[in-house]
Amino acid sequence: MKLKFIISILWIFYIQSFYELQARKLLQIEGTNKEIKEFFENLKIPYKSDTIFTFLISPGVAARIEPLVNMVITSLQKEGIKNDIIIFVISNKKKAGEKYLKKMNFKGDYQLVIGEEFLKFFEFKNGISKPPFIPPFLTKFSVSKGELLSSFSLWGAKIDTLNIRAFIKDFSCPKTKKIVSADLLRIKRKESKIVILKKVKLLESDEYPLSFSRSISYSPSKNYLAITDKITLSIYIFDLNTGKFINHLAPDSLEHHRFIKLPPETYSSYKELFRSMYFNHCFYNDSILLIAATLPSVEEKNEIVHYRNVACFVEKNIFSNKPLKINPFPFSFEIETLSYTFNHVDASFIPETKLIFLPFCKGSLKENLQEISLKENPFRKEFYEKDLYQFGIFNFEGEFIGFLGRLSKYFEDLKIGYSIAPEGLVKFYNEDYYTTDRYSGKIYKYDKGFNLLDSISVFEINLLIPNINYEKEPVRYALEVVEKNFYRYIVDFLVNDDVCYVLLRERKIPFLYKIDLKDSKIKKYLLPTQLKKEKINYYLLDKRNKDVVIIALLENPYETFYCEVKIAK
Repeated sequence: MKLKFIISILWIFYIQSFYELQARKLLQIEGTNKEIKEFFENLKIPYKSDTIFTFLISPGVAARIEPLVNMVITSLQKEGIKNDIIIFVISNKKKAGEKYLKKMNFKGDYQLVIGEEFLKFFEFKNGISKPPFIPPFLTKFSVSKGELLSSFSLWGAKIDTLNIRAFIKDFSCPKTKKIVSADLLRIKRKESKIVILKKVKLLESDEYPLSFSRSISYSPSKNYLAITDKITLSIYIFDLNTGKFINHLAPDSLEHHRFIKLPPETYSSYKELFRSMYFNHCFYNDSILLIAATLPSVEEKNEIVHYRNVACFVEKNIFSNKPLKINPFPFSFEIETLSYTFNHVDASFIPETKLIFLPFCKGSLKENLQEISLKENPFRKEFYEKDLYQFGIFNFEGEFIGFLGRLSKYFEDLKIGYSIAPEGLVKFYNEDYYTTDRYSGKIYKYDKGFNLLDSISVFEINLLIPNINYEKEPVRYALEVVEKNFYRYIVDFLVNDDVCYVLLRERKIPFLYKIDLKDSKIKKYLLPTQLKKEKINYYLLDKRNKDVVIIALLENPYETFYCEVKIAK
């Protein structure tokens, strides 16, 4: 008996057709043909033909989609494609990339780990993600010309015969000109000097090599560090005094099978598609970690296998992988009845009050706006008449408590609703909550009863509306709005007496803002992205005695260091 397989995944934008997906595409930068040709020649592959099919995969960016790669390969082969099919895993950490390839068991003719440097020849157009963190792409290249012939995003794609055939026939050679901002060139010469207060080499395990770190947290005593690895979407625990690897936390069998209701033979047929994942986390104390998790929910009804992802709150002892608590958030099971949902991936945990804040989101967007109801269509005024919250509040049992905040007027005025708004950050200082949606440049202060007390302006946005008819090209319009207006992102902030420190990125460039809350004056410090030959990534702000420090990871292809740094006086 042949079963049908249905995947239910919540996306703000869910696009299906091949031509609609071109709004999210990979573009080759003009003038890079020679370098790309040399890249393919240096691989020393005996190509069967000049045209090759390649998958570009930045692991962990779209982990639910990555298992579909083999399905696409099978579809290509059914259409008679005999050209080389090559899997490129994009990671500067070769050990982690090779471990990932071994686990995924892709069917490509060649499977290679390549550095992020390859992506400098391309631009990814979707307004949010930027290389090296792109969703999986199926691409087609001419080896002799070093030319990208076509690109097809698997993110939100419907993998069917029509879309695969359209990709095979497409030779549009998508290109773009490289635009370098004069402002960015100017500020690169004014980097602030930083002082490293603490540097510890993380002694990663051979079995669990680190790739890029998605999020980090540390224990109250500052003795332990937790890192969500972007490739495995599991958590690695380190001793911050010695750098020693302590434990690997990942969903165990109990967690993975908690919501799976399939006969053994059916489960065996589909098990590679079911992913259990860990995302944001926070230490409750020196031994207990609070984790935002995604667990698979699968059941068979009327010869159809239904697969959805359940958002969960998990507690674990960092010295054991056995879960102490697994609580699903109730909205995971109310997809059919709710007009909104929450982004548990960007969860903020507040141990002091035992509350969890999840960014609120609702709406949908397709090329044919007639397919969307008025209340789900961000281009209609009905969308903004109710349910415009910023966060949902839950307790540590996963139970819903209430709502907090409101969607920024920027998103309403630009008619993009929650396209990027379902991100956010909540902190707790001096018995008050501070919140931000990360993109609109505002931080809001609430008391413990969730009454709004004040706001802090980090940056202003001068609204730029693209010259695109959103009724005819809604997806392209929305993506251009994001690209033009929301290129700054608040990574973390800290309120210390009458000063608010904000760690942010402007495009790819990190800054530290120091805001005087008495007069609103802002001092800006441009942070270096390289220290000698090592890349430095900034994650958190914290206090060490009287200093406000930035928590960062210093990385090269072979090593990762935990660092505490401050601006040199």
